[in-house]
Amino acid sequence: MNTTLTIFRKEMIEMLRDKRTLISMLIPIIMFPLLIGIVSKVISSKRQESEAKILEIALIQPAGAMIPEAYSPDDITWRYDLSAEVADSMIVAEELDALVIIPDDFLVGFDQLDTATIQFHYKRLDDTNATWGRVMSVIDEFENELMRRRFTLLELPETAADPFEVCTTNLATIKERMGLVIGGLLPYMFIIFALMGCMHPAIDLVAGEKERGTFETLLSSPAGKLQILTGKFMVVVLVALTAVGISLLGLIIAMTQIKEIPQELKDAVAMVLEPGTVLMVLSLIIPLVVFFAAVLLALSVGAKSYKEAQSMMGPLMPVVIVPAYIGLLPGVELSMTTAMIPIINVTLACKAIMSGNIDLLPVTLVYVSMIAYALLGLFICARLFRKDESLLKGL
Repeated sequence: MNTTLTIFRKEMIEMLRDKRTLISMLIPIIMFPLLIGIVSKVISSKRQESEAKILEIALIQPAGAMIPEAYSPDDITWRYDLSAEVADSMIVAEELDALVIIPDDFLVGFDQLDTATIQFHYKRLDDTNATWGRVMSVIDEFENELMRRRFTLLELPETAADPFEVCTTNLATIKERMGLVIGGLLPYMFIIFALMGCMHPAIDLVAGEKERGTFETLLSSPAGKLQILTGKFMVVVLVALTAVGISLLGLIIAMTQIKEIPQELKDAVAMVLEPGTVLMVLSLIIPLVVFFAAVLLALSVGAKSYKEAQSMMGPLMPVVIVPAYIGLLPGVELSMTTAMIPIINVTLACKAIMSGNIDLLPVTLVYVSMIAYALLGLFICARLFRKDESLLKGL
């Protein structure tokens, strides 16, 4: 054990001297606040800009019609000089915000108690465009006024059009709803950073040492191959777990320090990210990190050079990302079957834990299966490490 710890300390010191390792570990704590801050600021700025803009709306109406202009605020300007074709082309060219068309038989239909169709043309590429909501609020007020007039003409109370109302009660708690969202995204990010955290040290500690010519010296030392592997493996796992921990810290800093994030969202996230919940999620990440470390070390053992190890590990990124993404999809839930599928099971278990809907048997199966995969990866890595032809390849 002392020999293993000596190798661990030696490799850890060398790893911490490597700027690339330090950068890869510190990227999440910078990236999370930066990305979340930029996205929140851009969305907030775009929405404010859209809401503050004076809208220019084309209006086509029959003579004498009651137009919604009377119910519109000062930040909407109506144009009456455009045909539908010209207005549509201007909307596409973003020279006009929207077009409202009131049919020619609108007043006749109103007198006959018919239902007319008012057309609304607009162009919206994302949810930050508030044109739809602002114009519809005017049209809704216009509709309410006409309804009041119609009930007056018919001498009916306004409640006559509402035989009943539906009162909905969503029994899902905020923690359950937010847990499904955050519980999918958080493990997705943890999985990516765990893989990235394992990748560089796994390459450098084996393939990198082969290339530098220091691996042969290490093999000639009194330390056995299993002790050397254990020491290197511990370094890879520690670096990866540190990267995951730093990513979590970066997320917490982003959620607490960025002013553009609504306080309601911050409170909901704080409710989901309770210490006990976070610890359970991290306990799921640990066997996954062990599995990644074993697989990447095995690939590094088989590589002749640093560059070859990189090319061998490159395809692993989509192999990991796709299952992690599948776990984000709605309708995909943790079951006895999905609990056996690596990576997907971790994502689904995290969603269940964060939403508070924990089914003990599938979650336990996730732990068992991931530990089994981690041990299998370690076994394969150890078998390769014992073969001289693998270790001396490229020396």
